[in-house]
Amino acid sequence: MPRACIRVSWSFTVDPAAALGTVTPAPTASPSGPSVRFQPLTPARIVDTRENLGATKLIGGVTKRIQATGFGGIPGGAAAMSGNFTIVNPGAAGFLTVWNCSATRPTVSTVNFLAGDVAPNAATVPLDATGGVCVFANVDTDLLVDVNGFYSGSGATRFTPIPPVRLMDTREGLGAAGRVAAGQTVALKVAGVGAVPAGAAAVTLNVTSTDAFSAGYVTVYACDGPVPTVSNLNPLPGRARPNLVVTPVSSNGLVCLFSLQATELIVDATGYLSTGSTRVFTPSTPFRFVDTRDTTRPEMNIGTNGSVLRAGQTLVVQIAGSRGVPADATAVSLNLTVVGAANVGYVTAWPCGDRPVTSTANYEIGEAISNGAQLPLSSTGALCVFSQRDAHVIIDVNGWWS
Repeated sequence: MPRACIRVSWSFTVDPAAALGTVTPAPTASPSGPSVRFQPLTPARIVDTRENLGATKLIGGVTKRIQATGFGGIPGGAAAMSGNFTIVNPGAAGFLTVWNCSATRPTVSTVNFLAGDVAPNAATVPLDATGGVCVFANVDTDLLVDVNGFYSGSGATRFTPIPPVRLMDTREGLGAAGRVAAGQTVALKVAGVGAVPAGAAAVTLNVTSTDAFSAGYVTVYACDGPVPTVSNLNPLPGRARPNLVVTPVSSNGLVCLFSLQATELIVDATGYLSTGSTRVFTPSTPFRFVDTRDTTRPEMNIGTNGSVLRAGQTLVVQIAGSRGVPADATAVSLNLTVVGAANVGYVTAWPCGDRPVTSTANYEIGEAISNGAQLPLSSTGALCVFSQRDAHVIIDVNGWWS
């Protein structure tokens, strides 16, 4: 017998944006004020939520404002602060965003962390009109903030970027006799070495710990002062932990590194601050410049079409003259995050040309690892990024020098 016909009614909803191929524009720079100069400070702790110093414990999903001026030597009228932000014992894996309290929280991360972690990252952050910053974590966590300088029109120094160069590798006997022992302080000559001149007031370094005996911390400071009550790096056994360090230099050109526990230390220099330098800093509300996971915007994924940066591959990222960064920018302040790595490895960012024997971030399998960096750009305003293993790379920009 013939089968009965069944009538079916269909309805369709057309998304005009999808139909037209509309894509959200990539974020652009938003300078928070005029160009300024840097004033290094003896590192000082201004926030420790474990002790209700400067703020109380962060509640997941809740924004908290923290006053910066008036504490740690940061004066009223400062345009931006340079500091180290350390997450302590978070309830779950997550991220921290620090910004200048603009109405819309930027889609960037300052620190990425795991449950129970002690995770530091250094950042330059513009301040709001009354000298504060806003912090947001997506999970409950404690937070430490150690300041090492500020930017203002009256700052004493300006910045000179240099191609990254390795000054210390205790595994190789470079810069120190060998592995740093528990409770040991090692002095490292930085001013008058390589491209860093004698008389430099401060230096920008990438400090990495590896093969740590147990969990601890490393403090970096000018050798002609006492050890400050701050931490720059938190080594863990079995992991390589990097962090950007901006530190004053002693009168004889030395910086000291104190380690609570035995560890290997690696130190790469990326620039210096001095009264004779010429570049001034323009702080910007942090914004995302690169995200290789992005599948729709070539200016964000830099031609990866949403795929990982392949092992051994180098991305060339044009920064000066792009997305609101002026064409005369010669160095950039950024946060580099690696996610979804296929294996343990490292990323190197440098001003193109021959790749230096340095690292910008060290990552673990599948984890989100972030590290701040202050890096020179090539003569054409580009930055090159190399990954040892397959991994996604994210770059958030928070300012530039020109």
